[in-house]
Amino acid sequence: MNWLFPAILNAFSKALQDYVTKRSVGADLHPFLIAWSIMLLAVPFLAPLLWLHPLPELGPDFWPAVAASAMLNAIAISLYVHALHYSDLSLTVPLSAVSPLFMLGATPLMLGESVPPMGMVGVVLIVAGVWLINADNWREGFLAPWRALFHHKGPRLMLGVAFLWSISSNLDKIAVQNSSPLFYAFTIAWAIALAMTPAVLLFARRHLGQTLRRPLPLLAVGFLSAVGTFCHMTALTMAPAPYVVAVKRTSVLLSVLMGGVLLQEARPRQRFFGAAVMLSGVVVILFA
Repeated sequence: MNWLFPAILNAFSKALQDYVTKRSVGADLHPFLIAWSIMLLAVPFLAPLLWLHPLPELGPDFWPAVAASAMLNAIAISLYVHALHYSDLSLTVPLSAVSPLFMLGATPLMLGESVPPMGMVGVVLIVAGVWLINADNWREGFLAPWRALFHHKGPRLMLGVAFLWSISSNLDKIAVQNSSPLFYAFTIAWAIALAMTPAVLLFARRHLGQTLRRPLPLLAVGFLSAVGTFCHMTALTMAPAPYVVAVKRTSVLLSVLMGGVLLQEARPRQRFFGAAVMLSGVVVILFA
């Protein structure tokens, strides 16, 4: 099997997950419930796959990395779903691609890996893409498109998500190096769900009854999360990581298309073009 098939399927599953989340969050289902379900309901779909692979020998840094990543990702995924609740899909999701920009600062500090000069070209493209997403108000000043992002709650939250992911991604790498990709994917899913449980009980307890009345959206996001994780891990065993991640990031473009076509969100062409420029910056950083 060619690695491109699972990589593309991973991108589609992530975009569909974002679309189902956007359609379900708010009046129908509480954001914390959806964020919780993305991880908790992925566990039963991932568990059978462990039978196909031997359990790895765990390194000494595995559990500390899992604990730290679970706490950061519990916050990040909750913010992610809340961002989709407050703002358009096509406006918020592209900003998740800003995480490589933050990683240029976090990765050298956490992993000791140097940043190549071409990485700065990727930074420029990402920043330009963010500007283009809101370029309709550029007549108010060159900085106006960037300032406009902070006028919307969703983009502000998504930038926080990108920052948290820039840290947790390095922790994920440490954990995978001390275990295996599939075992870590299963472990981090239930660890994040466990870390989210107090927030769900505190803020969304009275909404738990909605799970029984409308289980399909929650099962859908859990299933799509499991499919995306499995396809990602499968592709990584067949091709270099930059290739796989570059294809995965195309989910941003698919989400923008779904927002414009299926949800009738504003300025679809402009946002798609801005997201495409951001994606090109991500690709440059990955291959740099």
